[in-house]
Parts: sequence; C-alpha cells; structure tokens
Amino acid sequence: MIDVQSLRFARLKFDFDRERAMKEIVPLLPLMDWAKSAPYFKSVVLPFTVASAEEERAYAGSNYFSWKTIGLTHIPGVETSKLGRSSSRNRNVIAQWQWREDIVVPYLKELVAALPFESIQSIRVIALFPGHVGGVHHDDTLGMFYNAGARSVTLNISDGGQRLEFMQHGQHYTLSNYPAFIFRDDCYHGVRKVDSLRAQLRINGLFAPGMADLVDQKASLAV
Repeated sequence: MIDVQSLRFARLKFDFDRERAMKEIVPLLPLMDWAKSAPYFKSVVLPFTVASAEEERAYAGSNYFSWKTIGLTHIPGVETSKLGRSSSRNRNVIAQWQWREDIVVPYLKELVAALPFESIQSIRVIALFPGHVGGVHHDDTLGMFYNAGARSVTLNISDGGQRLEFMQHGQHYTLSNYPAFIFRDDCYHGVRKVDSLRAQLRINGLFAPGMADLVDQKASLAV
C-alpha cells in the first residue's frame, strides 16, 4: 500500500458533480477576502515565475497573490479562522474546527464526509478570478502543518483554463486538472493568468487509512 504521507502530489479516484458544487460556491464569491495582502516574496529569488513582475502587480493590485478565499470551517472564538487564509494558526491540527453555521453548503459537506479523513480542520474555498495570476510562493514554511501529520485534499471545481505548476528538487512540473488530488504545498508553486474563474475546495486534516485506496499510483509523485 502506498504511503500517502510521503506524497507531493497524487490524483485521487474520486469524482463529483462540479456543476452542483459550483452552485454552492457562487454565492460565497462576494464574501471572499484576499489570501495575502503584502508582497510576500518580492525580495526572494524565485525558482520559476508564472508572470512578469509587472503583470503580477497589475493582476493582484495591492496584493502580491491574487487568490481570494473564505473559510467554511472555523475555530470558535477565533474570528480570523473564518478568513480561510493559509497561516500557521489557521492550519492548527489540534484546534477544534467546526463548520460555520452562517454558510449553507450541504453538497460540499457531503463531499467532505465522503472522503476518508480521520479528522478535518480548515476547509476553505480558494478562487482566482478571471485575469488574475496565482503568484509563485510556498506555504507552511515552519513545517507546523505537515510535521504534525496533517495533509490536504483539493477538489477542482473549475480550473480557469490553467494548471498548477510547481518545483521539486530542481525539476519543474505542470499538473493535469484532475477533479480531486493531494498536493503538499510546502514547495514553490503557482498558476498562470486564468481566463475564467478557478475555484477549488481545499480540505485540511488527518487522513484515515482509506485515503491510500483512492490514490492513483500512476499519477503520483513522492516528496
């Protein structure tokens, strides 16, 4: 059996009704906030780029990244956990995450329940709006999330006409737009300018043993 903890990427044999999922995501789009609000990596030499520096500034406005996001789960009493931002605190494995009562997404909840997680934590919708670029960056720089044994599954609701790109061990990869996949994001990755909405459901938590059964070993890559 494949060790899912050792994977950088893997397609999951899990399908769903994208149109039905999108109907629940559309009302959330006006409620989204910027995933980042500062030129996080302007002083860093990136291993690859998805746009020129001028383009990234133009597409993202005052934000270096142009992803927008909203949390579907939250830590009671921690208002910032509702933002869905990928901070160390918002990836806290121990905290008692709960579904937000003010957001109604029955089908998305059904999809999460169908995936083999031992426990779930931050669940968020991530979107790139038409004409925006997902600037190259890496997450979980302190290792708090992955070192604690947590992992994430992404459901690709709409791909925006672009694919996720990333670097590992000096090699550049461009991934196919699979409906569902595992991706460990503590490597440099980004998305080129999208022509239409790119919307994904990102589910963070601890995998149950059954997750390995969903992995397509022919479309996977170890860390």
